[in-house]
Order: sequence, then structure tokens, then C-alpha cells
Amino acid sequence: MTDPNAITARTVLLPGVPPDRSAAAVADVLGRLGAVRAAVRALNAITPDVLTAVDVEVAAAIADLLEVGLDDLFAQGWQRYRRLRDAATTSLTGTKQFVPLDSTRITANQHPSVELSLDGVLVGRVDLDLTAEYDLHGVVAVVESGALTALRFGECDVTVTFAVRPVGTVLQRRRTFSVGALAPMREPVPLVGSARARPA
Repeated sequence: MTDPNAITARTVLLPGVPPDRSAAAVADVLGRLGAVRAAVRALNAITPDVLTAVDVEVAAAIADLLEVGLDDLFAQGWQRYRRLRDAATTSLTGTKQFVPLDSTRITANQHPSVELSLDGVLVGRVDLDLTAEYDLHGVVAVVESGALTALRFGECDVTVTFAVRPVGTVLQRRRTFSVGALAPMREPVPLVGSARARPA
């Protein structure tokens, strides 16, 4: 279960929309764009009532996907950032590394899909793209024992984009958070294969 205080993709994309209303908000956007029908051509032959039901089901699945924590996506992005990986390798010698990350962009992507069935028959799949871009300002990363252990100072501009293929972008918004609120670093994030847990 998602921490009720966590900053999620929904927090950015659907500001002010509570979790129990996010599926309806997503369904409204999908319906206005005809995104599900465009994504699965086999649905062109079904009745409008059934298509509406499919929109609702897809929207519910997407609403669940939007509950992903931005700190989790952030951690995925860190592992691909070369300067941090290099510092992590150096830190395996027992040194603590401080890596300035001013004007740095970290990008994380997920490519989930929703399978659609009618009367037990698979009729298609809706392919989705969820991207989070983190633009860091005045942030310093602390790296120890091959892992990111702390983020100090600074702010982070986060742009979250949700797309339905082949329609394209369905929702996109940008918000600014303090790095401490966005990524509270409850646990170290391993950056290299031989990273060890932080000593107690």
C-alpha cells in the first residue's frame, strides 16, 4: 500500500484529485481523447456502451499505475547516472563521496500495458508510457559503500508525462519540490553491483 504522504505520479498529474477519484479523472481524459479506441483498433467494432465500460476498466488500471511513488522512480533514475556510479565505485574503498548535482537531469521511464478481454477473448493491449524527469538545483548527493545514502539541500523540478501509444501524451504536468520531501532516502540506493548496506 502506498504511503498516504508519498509524492506519487498522481500527485503531479492530477493535483487535488484524491486516490478514490483518480480513475474517474483518468476515464474523463481517455474518453475525450478517444485514446483507448485509437490504441486498440479491434474495439472499433464494439458498441458504445461496451467501449465506455472498457474505458472505465482501463482508467482504473491506469489510476493504480499512477500511485507509483516518485521516490521509487527517482531511485531507478539514479542507478543510470554515471557520475554517481563512478563515485559509488570509489566509495567502496571506504571513503565518503559528495557529488554536486546542480543543473542535473535524472530521467526514469516505465512502459506498462493493459490487456483487454471481451467475453474471455483477448482483443488487444493498451501500451502506456510513464516518464518522470527530475531537474535538480543545488543538490548534493552523499555516496557511501557503493550506495546513495543521502541527498542534501536544493530543490527538484519534476515533470511527469503519461502517454498512450499511438495517441501520444495524455497528461503532463510539472511541479517543484524540496529534495528532502521528494526523496526522503529511507534506505540507501545501491549504485554498483558490489554495494553494501550502510553500516549501523
